[in-house]
Amino acid sequence: MKLRTVCSVGYQPDVGYYRIPGIVRTAAGTLLVVCEARAAASDWAGIDLTLLRSEDGGESWSEPVVLTAGIREHKTINNPVLFASGDGTVHLLYCVEYGLEGAGGVFCRKSCDDGRTWSEVREISADCVPKLHNVFAPGPGHGICRRNGQLLVPVWLVPKSAGVERMAHHPAEVRTLTSDDGGQRWTLSEQIPDGGIHDPNETAAAELCDGRVILNVRATRLGCRAQTIGDGQRFAPMRAVPELVDPTCFGSIAAAEIDGIHAVACVNCADQNARRNLTVSVSTDGGTTWSAKTVITEGAAGYADLAIGPDGTMFVVFENETFSCLRLAVLPRADWLDKS
Repeated sequence: MKLRTVCSVGYQPDVGYYRIPGIVRTAAGTLLVVCEARAAASDWAGIDLTLLRSEDGGESWSEPVVLTAGIREHKTINNPVLFASGDGTVHLLYCVEYGLEGAGGVFCRKSCDDGRTWSEVREISADCVPKLHNVFAPGPGHGICRRNGQLLVPVWLVPKSAGVERMAHHPAEVRTLTSDDGGQRWTLSEQIPDGGIHDPNETAAAELCDGRVILNVRATRLGCRAQTIGDGQRFAPMRAVPELVDPTCFGSIAAAEIDGIHAVACVNCADQNARRNLTVSVSTDGGTTWSAKTVITEGAAGYADLAIGPDGTMFVVFENETFSCLRLAVLPRADWLDKS
């Protein structure tokens, strides 16, 4: 396993923190990392969305490119999510001011040249039913392009019916946002049954070998992660996954078929009390059981996302303990899938 720094404070003026990373591997093999470049620590700070590219498997990285600027305008730009389609198109979703009706919104862009250039910004707030919610955000991490071509990303929102302060992040519920026409129109699902899980929020998705979608969920005060499986619009009630110990932090999943092995990998801080012990766990039975395979770092960490190449190489991007940089772990297949 190799560890590298993707970006660190000092790369961009006015940036004091790099947070909320997402990673995809494009059809051409390029790694794209997107994150929130924050002027201050707060979730409501001025934020730029920053993109970095690597064409050599993470050995070197481009200079950061600001996809959407918020720092100088004193706007918060939230939860960037990338989708890497099989045809080479890369889609980006994000929120401004957490999608608050009348103050921000939900927006998208796309790239047809491997992340080098991007289309004009297009607003899709109306598809996200703004009259339903206050705070709203996709992912974070990455979205998925299903085998049927559908784009899918979980979203979390605080419904107006909760009666809490407009900018509050809790109590949240989880839904999916999907597009069947390449990102032109989007559909917000009904609320996913929480199964008694308290305050489910930031969620990651993967497609199983049978075409169903598994959601891996951050849950408040549960002490572990939760999950549910469904068809993309309708899901079973969430259930706790005791094997995936968690301190209430964003973690991510990705699925891959490698030499006939159908694997779902999860990366998260595997500790009930603190954001530390960043670990890759694996399920080879569609999420029924999980086993811890690889510890990336025993020390402090944070939000993490992952991508898996066709040869089984895994790329994990994660926050360091002070949010001063993003780190990348590169794990050969033998380091996470072939262990017994």
